[in-house]
Amino acid sequence: ALARRLGLRRAVGLRLLPELGGPIALGLLRPCVLLPAALLSRLPADLLEALLAHELAHVRRWDYLANLLQSAVEALLFFHPVVWWLSARMRAERELVADEISADLVGDSRCLALALHALSDLQAGPQPQVALAARGGELLQRMERLLTPRPQATGWKLALPALLIAATSFVVQAGSRAAPDTPAAAAPAT
Repeated sequence: ALARRLGLRRAVGLRLLPELGGPIALGLLRPCVLLPAALLSRLPADLLEALLAHELAHVRRWDYLANLLQSAVEALLFFHPVVWWLSARMRAERELVADEISADLVGDSRCLALALHALSDLQAGPQPQVALAARGGELLQRMERLLTPRPQATGWKLALPALLIAATSFVVQAGSRAAPDTPAAAAPAT
């Protein structure tokens, strides 16, 4: 149902693995979402759905292929620090975009933030704060972004009609100036 709501036309496999640390979307020709088996028994259905929506957002955007290409570039240019910095930024941005898509899909960004926190708790064991700090606050940044209300784009919605009216009046005004008054036909001299 989530895949259909996301507009995915290709079938996406779902596999449960007991030894997996966290959800992953992968696959070259046949995309697949891998989930840790422990999530089924430890997370409520709405949080599990939010995590699955996040992974399906990666599938919809073909992020698993982007990761593959990115890893190839990293392997070729392993010696260049800018490549590693850029690569980290690109991965972080892909996560943020998938967060936005999945939050819109489940209709509750708070639910996705709770799911990410619960996943962090499950991965870190008894000390989740250590895990959050070890990742450089990336997870905290994602959760903050999900929990901060997004500003509404009402400015453009209001400005667009005003711009259209201004453009129309400009065209009408320019058209009236361009049409010269036609003088009466001059009488031939006798």
